[in-house]
Amino acid sequence: MKKITGSNLFTIFLAFIFVFMSTISISSVKADEISSVNMSQTSSSINYLALGDSISCGMSADSGKGYVDLFHKHLETLGRYGEVNLQNLSVSGDKSSDLLTKFQTDEYKEAVKDAKIITISIGGNNLLSPVIEAVCQAFGVNKDDNPNYQTELALAVASNPNKDAILAGIVSSGTLLQSLNSGILQFQSDFPKIIKTIKEIAPESEIYVLTLYNPFNSKDPMYSAFDSIINRINKTIKIQTNNCNIVDVYEKLKTTSGAVNFSLSNMMIDPHPTTIGHAAIYDLLVDAKVKKDGLVAADKKWTITFTGEVEFDDSTKDAIIVTGSKGNEVNTTLELGQNNKSIIVYPPTVGYTPGESYTLTVRKQCHDKNGKQMKQDRTLNFSIEADTAD
Repeated sequence: MKKITGSNLFTIFLAFIFVFMSTISISSVKADEISSVNMSQTSSSINYLALGDSISCGMSADSGKGYVDLFHKHLETLGRYGEVNLQNLSVSGDKSSDLLTKFQTDEYKEAVKDAKIITISIGGNNLLSPVIEAVCQAFGVNKDDNPNYQTELALAVASNPNKDAILAGIVSSGTLLQSLNSGILQFQSDFPKIIKTIKEIAPESEIYVLTLYNPFNSKDPMYSAFDSIINRINKTIKIQTNNCNIVDVYEKLKTTSGAVNFSLSNMMIDPHPTTIGHAAIYDLLVDAKVKKDGLVAADKKWTITFTGEVEFDDSTKDAIIVTGSKGNEVNTTLELGQNNKSIIVYPPTVGYTPGESYTLTVRKQCHDKNGKQMKQDRTLNFSIEADTAD
């Protein structure tokens, strides 16, 4: 292995250097980015926990085509985790307060504690429930304990010649607006507590939170009013950006044709994403995961930058290694950089394996010209872009 010794105390940070063809561009990594590098070892298996409401239950998607199932399959194909165990504790109809309360149970506490990856879809029922309730009342449909209420509501709306005027009246109803505002305030209270609870139970977990989308058709009388209300919920979600990964479903579904088929005026009263909508959410989750992991090209070169001149001897060289997801050491090549203050790590001759995950480790045995060593080991996890060739 490769080690170092020296005199002046120096620290090391990893700088990202992207090399395309013969062009080299250097982008330094900030110290706070280094401190957040995941230093845990690759696991032979992980748990993926899905939390939320009917959307994360896969409602209205074809069997096995809900975003949770699709994302689970994707995680299994990455190769870095081995087995990925899915636990879906989502409950149709749950509001933010319902999810928060469930964290008091042993089942949910254990599930969160054991989870490496957590996805959350919550908040829609804080808003949609009072809307559906108001519409049912306006058209004389009993929703309570009525499994057929959606069919009955569709017929009631279809047969009423004044449906558009009634729906417009619902939008301006003081009672509905009060109920919606109450749902927003409840979410604003609950959501920070949900994230805080998860972080306390499982501080190393990766949390991915979906924003709310507007289920109404843009031509529906309720679209504009509901849109501003949804954005108040999404603002609360995005405030937690530093504590979780935000998956912006709102923007994606707004521009994805066929993602949702919901229009009260046209008697389409299923507000859930279609199979197309779930596929769009899945794509967003994959993008978020890629961003989280740091996906790079197969010919990626890394530059390790030191604050002082480094002694490029066998001890230093042996301290810099790249390992694959199975712990196998990769055959890389090292080169001393400009001013003797950096070391370039070249990829294997045939490049890194597409879709594989690696860890670049710089052990503290690295030393400067005077033999002074680093204070601690440094690691950087990275993944290689999948091969898109046919």
